[in-house]
Amino acid sequence: RQSIQSKKRLKRMSGRGGPQTEKIDRVVHELGRLDQLVVAFAALLNGKPDMTFTESQWKILSEILETIEKLRVAQYGGHAKEHNQAATQQRSRKEIVGFLKWLRDNKVADVENIKIEQSGEAGLGLFAAKDIKKGQVAFNVPPNIILSTYAVWEHPKLKAFFKKPQIASSESLLLMLFLISEQYNSSSFWYPYISMMPKSYTLPFFWTFDDFKFLEGSSLLIPAVWNLISVARYYHTVFMSLAELSYPINPFEFTWDRFIWAYGTVYTRQNRIPNMRNADVRAAAQKLTDALLQKVTGLDAEQLRKAEAADGSESSEPAAAPVADDSPYANQEYVMALIPLFDMCNHEPVNDPSPIARGSSEEFDFNNGGMPVRPIKDTKKGEEINIFYGLRHTSDFVLANGFVPQPSNLDAFTLPCRLNQADPLIEAKVAALIGSGHFEALASMPKPASVPVQLVVNRNRIQGRTMFFFRVLAAQDEKLLKETKAGRFRNMVENDVAFEDNDTELRALMLYSLRIQQQLNRFPADRVAELEKKLAGNPAARSAQPPVQKLLAAWLKREELMLNDVLKMVQTKMDKKKKKIASSKAATPSSSSK
Repeated sequence: RQSIQSKKRLKRMSGRGGPQTEKIDRVVHELGRLDQLVVAFAALLNGKPDMTFTESQWKILSEILETIEKLRVAQYGGHAKEHNQAATQQRSRKEIVGFLKWLRDNKVADVENIKIEQSGEAGLGLFAAKDIKKGQVAFNVPPNIILSTYAVWEHPKLKAFFKKPQIASSESLLLMLFLISEQYNSSSFWYPYISMMPKSYTLPFFWTFDDFKFLEGSSLLIPAVWNLISVARYYHTVFMSLAELSYPINPFEFTWDRFIWAYGTVYTRQNRIPNMRNADVRAAAQKLTDALLQKVTGLDAEQLRKAEAADGSESSEPAAAPVADDSPYANQEYVMALIPLFDMCNHEPVNDPSPIARGSSEEFDFNNGGMPVRPIKDTKKGEEINIFYGLRHTSDFVLANGFVPQPSNLDAFTLPCRLNQADPLIEAKVAALIGSGHFEALASMPKPASVPVQLVVNRNRIQGRTMFFFRVLAAQDEKLLKETKAGRFRNMVENDVAFEDNDTELRALMLYSLRIQQQLNRFPADRVAELEKKLAGNPAARSAQPPVQKLLAAWLKREELMLNDVLKMVQTKMDKKKKKIASSKAATPSSSSK
């Protein structure tokens, strides 16, 4: 029914008549087919613990990608290939110059401190035009060019539409629809900023069938496929909803290509920023910021302002005046935003993730709503100005940002594991996991024992939650699985505490080791070796290598490295436990005979 109503609405908006009507029919048909396929595939993926597909599952994935291509052809006609080529073009020097002029025109302080240049595989980056000390302001982004939910909300053409509850409930969707509406509007205030955004991304919904196939056997395959089908389902839902809600822009401008571009732009760039229209948030957050800066710089708030005034880095913008708020976000502590220039800073991993250790890379100036950005280390002229993107698993960087970060102590990925449904203690084990407070999702499952549990695998340390799962899995005595004291299981997870039984601890380590070994046995190591052999001694082939292929090859190398490191770490701990148990048993007879 919704499809029929949407089709009627689309015809009214686009005008009746031959070719246009046929186009609507084709688009709606392919959208419906796409939705059927992703729903069917999602049902097959639910509860799937391994990293390989059956032939029929690969066939459905292929059909999904083929249907997306048919949808693109229906939307672009014979121009789909040309549009695809345009989407891969690099940002031009003219666009960079226009963006820098826009920044200067809008009073971005210290813009002369930075240069925009190519940063290897990372694309464009920010580089220091002079020496900048750690904690010193490199540049300040004023509030008038921060593309927040509020800036989007006030759009004169879209505000009435954005007020609809179905749209206003998702700040990310607001940002996406705004970007689509302004993408080709050269007279828009935001056009110089939007034109500097990447034309394409290396995220899963940009991948080909061969890209997914390349990952077979990797822990990344299932999450990447979920990413694709979730975005496809979301597109179908939003497209049909826009037709029903009288989207003020021709719905045929809301193409698959423009949608995934906007989706990729928002989800790789959006930041939560304090809601500057909430006075309580401003007051509380300013105190926290001043305290953090004092620890980083050794100066209190007043001393820091004087120092910044002396070197000319203090913003001259006046304090933001109170604004009447008719949006649904008035009581929120944070709103979503895209932040020009700041979002061009590339990621630099750190071994100590605490803000004090890495320095404050950015903070809000709650006097004027701007955002001064400070390097996380002393940065010499010509060096790149990087920031720390936050605590994420290595696999999350691939799926959410489209790159593999440099190795660090924080390297981690997720690995699905499941309980043995034939275990006589299965109910007690599920109850223990849920009782720890760290496996709450199992409580809402009709058959929790059959659901794969996603465990974090860190290459440099054994996670308490992961080890608790294997300890519960290894338990053979029901008494161990009873929470004799409130908070006992939570404490075991959060402080990595073992059961009192040494044999159970040894079995837990053995099960952990076996699971990693199992993953290594199915790991596609030969695939990367074959690719490297093909590219070796062929600079032309290497330079022509598609960005996604480079990304996936880099991921597989890192995953194999992490798996081997984890296996070695667990086996070392297992050997120590064996020696401890043997030593304890050897000491027992002599102690009793004595």
